[in-house]
Amino acid sequence: MARGNGAVGTAVRLGRDGSAMVEFALVLPVFLLIVIGLVYFSLLVWIHGSLQYAVEDAARCARVRTDICVDAARTATYARERYFGMGRPSFAYSRETCGHQVTATVVAPAAEYMPLRLLGVGSSTLRAAACFPVPPDRP
Repeated sequence: MARGNGAVGTAVRLGRDGSAMVEFALVLPVFLLIVIGLVYFSLLVWIHGSLQYAVEDAARCARVRTDICVDAARTATYARERYFGMGRPSFAYSRETCGHQVTATVVAPAAEYMPLRLLGVGSSTLRAAACFPVPPDRP
């Protein structure tokens, strides 16, 4: 089988290479958005896990370790020391019907560090609460 002119073969070959580049240009933004979204979501899960750990440990401290968690201020300080995530959480301690309750709120600043801000994704507010029960026969 005889081949045609070399110039025609080059033009056909360049046309195929161009279509691959167009397909790559269409798929790349979607792929990057998915990857960055997964990283952002994973960061939020990590921050929430850290916040939940801090409030659970502080609620337990208020009930079991009364030498450290003497009052609401020291219990909140204890919870703040146990938090290892991003942002600056606010902790609150109260004595509820369920027992010693610690609640926390943090604004996760992850969107400031991610390109998702360009899409209008702002910071996320995360909340956690834990209550360590008091046996009925004890104060």
